[in-house]
Amino acid sequence: EELLAKMCGRKDVAAQEKLYKIYAARVQLACRRYSKDNEEAQDFTQDAFMRIFDKIGKFRYSGEGSLGRWLVRVAVNMIIDRKRRDKSLGIKSEIDEAAEDIPQPTEEEAASVPLDVLHKMIDSLSNAKKMVFNLRCVDEYSYKEIAKMIGISENAASSTFAKARIELGMMIKEYVKING
Repeated sequence: EELLAKMCGRKDVAAQEKLYKIYAARVQLACRRYSKDNEEAQDFTQDAFMRIFDKIGKFRYSGEGSLGRWLVRVAVNMIIDRKRRDKSLGIKSEIDEAAEDIPQPTEEEAASVPLDVLHKMIDSLSNAKKMVFNLRCVDEYSYKEIAKMIGISENAASSTFAKARIELGMMIKEYVKING
């Protein structure tokens, strides 16, 4: 990893191709979590690799797997920057008090939803909810980190996550009700 990154930093085309071949699927999977569809995810992936090759000199090896984590972080940060610039997040910090009383699914109910259906449910969330949900649950960022990345308050990050959980919970409850 360390040598490959250094070679890419020297603009070695063969090294760049190797890096892309090894990590493209992983980066695209991360991009898909923050995209409206596969086509947008592919576009984000291509743009992310352009940024990666431009910034790879800043990468600091910190052990096995650090390069992959760095690549995903660069991609996610690029998407957040773009969505923030396009003002397509639309995050508000208030949460409906009545929404907090909506019963959430049990672990058994949530586990009964097939993964592909769950992914579709997450995809159906608004851009803001989907982004905050993924940053918090999948990428395991704190509310403070999310707030800083997106340019919002910690309360807005927490509130948006709560709204996403409530909305997903309602979708899961409905799925379980229909599909038993």
